[in-house]
Amino acid sequence: MVLNTYYIGATGQPSGDGLDAVVARTAAEIESGAVEVGSYIFYNCTTLLRTAFPAAQAVRTNAFYGCAKLESVALPVAKEIENTAFRKCAALTGLSLPAVETLGTGAFQECGEMVAASLPSALSLGNSAFASCGKLAAVDAPMAKTTGTGTFQNCTALARVSMGAAETLGGNAFRGCTGLTEISLPNASSMGTYCFSGCSSLQSAEIGPVSQLPANAFSQCTALTKLTLCGSKISTLAGASTFTGTPVAAGTGLIFVPAELLAGYQAAASWAAYAPQLRAIEG
Repeated sequence: MVLNTYYIGATGQPSGDGLDAVVARTAAEIESGAVEVGSYIFYNCTTLLRTAFPAAQAVRTNAFYGCAKLESVALPVAKEIENTAFRKCAALTGLSLPAVETLGTGAFQECGEMVAASLPSALSLGNSAFASCGKLAAVDAPMAKTTGTGTFQNCTALARVSMGAAETLGGNAFRGCTGLTEISLPNASSMGTYCFSGCSSLQSAEIGPVSQLPANAFSQCTALTKLTLCGSKISTLAGASTFTGTPVAAGTGLIFVPAELLAGYQAAASWAAYAPQLRAIEG
């Protein structure tokens, strides 16, 4: 069974038949085994407080967009959340999606009260998936392989990130996360520009086998005193802008690399300016 696509405007009135019993209340609980929540079906339902879809495998585009009072979401077996499905759900405080593998663009963007997100099965986090979630403090996505552009951009309260399997980080992925003090991404092999730009509290970062540290990757990370590059090959440096406005650029920050690569880093043309700050990873 698929809960079909309808447009529901700000008044909460459905344009299709048979939804009155669902949206006229403050809760939407579909016990009939719906395997999909259609596009726009609860769009701007501003009185909806909670929702449970115990059998739904997918939530389609804009399904709950603008449900400003939605506090609780139960989707225990859903594997896919499409673009902007929960964007601007301003009252949603926590998120546990145990089976979700894919989050689309802006899936939870501007959910201003969200403080934590648990995504133990997620593999891909889309562009701006959590952008501007100003109170989001903790993200647990240990299996996630990729983030899109601006996935966590301007999540100013973000302090704890568990994404140890991440390999590809999109441009601006953590840009403006001013509450982030440290991050460990030991498997990261690709980073986009401005990935951590403006993370003004970031003191320590561990990055995996990236082939290149791109332009402005850490620009304006004004507290960055320790960068660890743990890949087994020498990473190239895009240019001086990578560390603009950081202690690394000022000559006081340190860069740690595998001991067997230290001499190679010190001899590499792109790292010449930072040769005195290069150190071997101990242990």
